[in-house]
Amino acid sequence: MITMPHRSAAFTLIELLVVVSIIALLIAILLPALGAVRNAAIRIQCASNVRQIHMGAAAYATDHNGRYPHRGGTGMPHDVGPLQETFFERYFSTEEREQIFFCPGELRNVRFPGGPHGYHDLMTYQYNNWETGLFEPPADIATQDAPAGLALWNCLTAEKNNGNWLAHDVPERPITPGGANAVFTDGSARWVEHEDMEAMFEGHAAHGNQFWWPSPPAHLRNN
Repeated sequence: MITMPHRSAAFTLIELLVVVSIIALLIAILLPALGAVRNAAIRIQCASNVRQIHMGAAAYATDHNGRYPHRGGTGMPHDVGPLQETFFERYFSTEEREQIFFCPGELRNVRFPGGPHGYHDLMTYQYNNWETGLFEPPADIATQDAPAGLALWNCLTAEKNNGNWLAHDVPERPITPGGANAVFTDGSARWVEHEDMEAMFEGHAAHGNQFWWPSPPAHLRNN
């Protein structure tokens, strides 16, 4: 009687290599899609943050004759230190300040809460309400009566003097950002592509940094 050789149930080396290759191929296909989903989720959460900050600003305005929080001085868009006691601490809890003042993306990793200088140096959103004559915005955005096409808050977007950018999707890298989330004076929040933004105070670099904000509609400009 002739018996057939018994075949082992284990995978051969070639079969294992084929399986590993298929898994690697699937990962290569799925990773970009997973990355896109993650980025979209971050963008949505970021837009929610600026919308909540605006809700606080609107509540402040309701309590102060329709005027948005007054920054005071000639601070740059991210310099919101003067608002710490008058606005942030009165209209947001500590937990809210630690969450909604910071984009959930990579930028938070280089500008995190609890640092030595407080929220005014570290938060990842900039306030575009300019009350001083030195840096006049294209149109007045000091009150709730401001035109709807003006961005009151948006993601910190600054081109630094060392060539790096600070922006929603660019934490300290020499890469032009894709855009920013912004909330407008009418309370609407949306993503704004970088090509639809402009340098604030063009021709004037603030302490070596050039800040950007969503371009106002042409009919809202003072000049």
